[in-house]
Amino acid sequence: MEGSLHYSATVRWTGQFGPGYQEYSVDHDLELPPESKRARRGYRLNGGEMQINPAQLFLASLAQSHMLAFLSAAAEHGVIVTGYEDEASAWVLYERNGTGYFDSARFNPRVTVAEPRHIKWGDWLHSHARARSHLETSVNFPIEYKAVTRAEG
Repeated sequence: MEGSLHYSATVRWTGQFGPGYQEYSVDHDLELPPESKRARRGYRLNGGEMQINPAQLFLASLAQSHMLAFLSAAAEHGVIVTGYEDEASAWVLYERNGTGYFDSARFNPRVTVAEPRHIKWGDWLHSHARARSHLETSVNFPIEYKAVTRAEG
């Protein structure tokens, strides 16, 4: 192995959640930390630094897909989500010849639910979301999940 890079992306749900499946919004923010944008191999295009790195976008897409599948599953099962934030990270390994690949990723979703009785649904909803996310089921590297679910208040 010649080297490696680490990427991170934060996905924060900003939508509203009502009592049913048709009542929730998928609005969310995406933060790509500046420390992941430093000019290195693959970051420069025509002499200028890229504003957003494609590897970060790939990671963010995975995290967004998981979040949206989670919110959909929660709505279908009557779990009212009031907050969702994931500081996802991934590792890319590079060979001497310059080729590279994603080695692994970690999702760290922190979910807030409206009612304490819904905390127990957290792990099941993440598992369900994993199976429903076409992006997550398409990658050939492991994704680790360190989810925390808490009630408002």
